[in-house]
Amino acid sequence: MFSVHGIIPEPKNIIEQPALVLSNPTKKGEGYLTMADAFGLQLNAKLVNLSACNTGRGEHVRGEGIRGLTRAFMYAGTPATSVTLWSVNVYSAKEFSIELFTNLKANLEKGKNQQFAQALQKVKLNMIEGELSKKYSDPFHWAGFVVYGDEQYFFEQDYINSRIKLD
Repeated sequence: MFSVHGIIPEPKNIIEQPALVLSNPTKKGEGYLTMADAFGLQLNAKLVNLSACNTGRGEHVRGEGIRGLTRAFMYAGTPATSVTLWSVNVYSAKEFSIELFTNLKANLEKGKNQQFAQALQKVKLNMIEGELSKKYSDPFHWAGFVVYGDEQYFFEQDYINSRIKLD
């Protein structure tokens, strides 16, 4: 896991499509992972967590929905993508992601099947009324995190085993 910034096309920046800022961008547009770049990836991941700002935003195309990083990463091979719907606070995004993956890992180690949406809900509830509520109870800190995709087999042991069997 690593942190980056997410940006969307605006008059003040030089990009023409949603992107992740991977390094110090140049005027030539280098240093970004754009939506088009993500479409070209070949991923073998059950989940991509894009906790940077605005990763769930994009261009609304009539009859197709939102064209952005969510669709690009799903096209690249991941069945579930977690994104943000607005500019998130860097500290609450960090806490959110750490707790999310901690919960998923703990349940996997216990042999429990857990859908990603349930793990997401557990983190949000902790931010609203649990240990993290002192700093992050305001919906600004947790409501912008959503998951898209097919998580039917997310972290299920039978699915994992079926993926590594050799016939």
